[in-house]
Amino acid sequence: MASAEDIKKLSEILEIDAGLLESQLSGFPNRGSTLDMPPKDPTIYRLYEIVQNYGQAYKAVMHEKFGGGIMSAISFSTKVEKETDDKGEWAKITLRGKWYVHMSFPECIADRYLGYHIRDSKWIVLAIKLVTNIKFTLSFNYVIMPLLVTII
Repeated sequence: MASAEDIKKLSEILEIDAGLLESQLSGFPNRGSTLDMPPKDPTIYRLYEIVQNYGQAYKAVMHEKFGGGIMSAISFSTKVEKETDDKGEWAKITLRGKWYVHMSFPECIADRYLGYHIRDSKWIVLAIKLVTNIKFTLSFNYVIMPLLVTII
């Protein structure tokens, strides 16, 4: 989200109305909300159809190659190329997204707060799994986590 100061500076540099920029740069992105579903444009519909038809197969292959997780659409790049052979012209689309491994809640706690990865220290994750089975709220951040850090 752009700050008011950023919008003002950008408005001056680009010589664009600050009100217009503010309406376009304020808030958070909401991708895809402007498309009718299913898409009416033939090219966009074909891309949509590809994901509908092959999405489960893509997912299965990615999970087989990388393990459970998700491909980022933020840390992402794409490339469109044209290929020609004796059968005609072909569109080649490459989607390249960073792979994020799925972690359970205890694994996330170990990774984020303690700097341990699940494969590095199994006993830390076991301790966190035991702790997360207890019903608690604020006590975790202020009591249990400092104790775990002290034990380490």
